Amino acid sequence: MLLSALALLMPPAQDGAVAIRAGKAVLADGSVVEHATLVVQDGRVKAFGGGDIAIPFDVILHEYPDAVLFPGFLEAHASAGLDRPNENIPIAPFLDVKDSIDPVSFYFEDALRQGTVALGIIPGNDTVLGGRGRVVAPFGMTVEQMTLSDAMGM
Repeated sequence: MLLSALALLMPPAQDGAVAIRAGKAVLADGSVVEHATLVVQDGRVKAFGGGDIAIPFDVILHEYPDAVLFPGFLEAHASAGLDRPNENIPIAPFLDVKDSIDPVSFYFEDALRQGTVALGIIPGNDTVLGGRGRVVAPFGMTVEQMTLSDAMGM
């Protein structure tokens, strides 16, 4: 479960653990968890639930009693955030979006501010076969830091 609040609080691949206590959490199915607690360790969700979730002693705790946690958005197909235009030839399987992602593009900053926590960037919007895509987080200083998966389809 990726949470947009979490994405703002910690950079990718952060060592250690962090816990967030919020007034409530709204889940993807619309259900509400009152007094929500979220524990994240090494960039992965380790525990989630109500106020009865035990928080390990070595965890940094952030308490936001008036805040609401909610799942972040995933954008499955985007061609923005690239530093050069997409190919305009019909067959371009030799492309790899890694070569074109611009980590400082305002597109990624805007996506993060709007609650998007992962994007599927695909080259060749105007092609039949456009090359290899990549799933990235909208934060990080390099393409490698942003990459969540480099095995996105063609």
